[in-house]
Amino acid sequence: MSSARILGKVGKVARYSTSNSTIPFRAAVFSKPGAPRDVISIKSFQPLNHPSDGHVQLRMRMAPINPSDINVLQGVYPDRPLPRDNLDPSGPVLIPGNEGVGEVVAVGLGVRDLRKGDRVVTAMPQAGTWSNYMNIKATNVIPIGSKISDVQAATISVSTSESHSYYPSD
Repeated sequence: MSSARILGKVGKVARYSTSNSTIPFRAAVFSKPGAPRDVISIKSFQPLNHPSDGHVQLRMRMAPINPSDINVLQGVYPDRPLPRDNLDPSGPVLIPGNEGVGEVVAVGLGVRDLRKGDRVVTAMPQAGTWSNYMNIKATNVIPIGSKISDVQAATISVSTSESHSYYPSD
């Protein structure tokens, strides 16, 4: 039987890639503070670029929702995510999420202490962990090894950088 006939019987042939650059970047986003149910939405964006020098790309494995995250959405928490003005043509969006555990999937030039497959927790306030992927400075993550579970790791809160205090004006 010819390959064309076999393919015809099986149906469509799926194309697979080992590159994460074909996976859409999805995130929970908001553009201004308010009642969480009114301001948060899930959006898909173009896949993230390879991380720049000194950065790593994480595939987020787990990120909790804490009372402080709700307060961020409401606009009453002192640390706030930085606006991402290069994602959505309708204007800047903010990606909440203060804590989370991720897996390194790509490493930018100059990163020596992390490698693909490492599990890490974020170590900066409002890192934007409510996303499936993120690019972050390698100095803003901490490797956690394999002795603790994703559930335990996702709730580790460490801050090594200055806080963000910004919301776009209405």
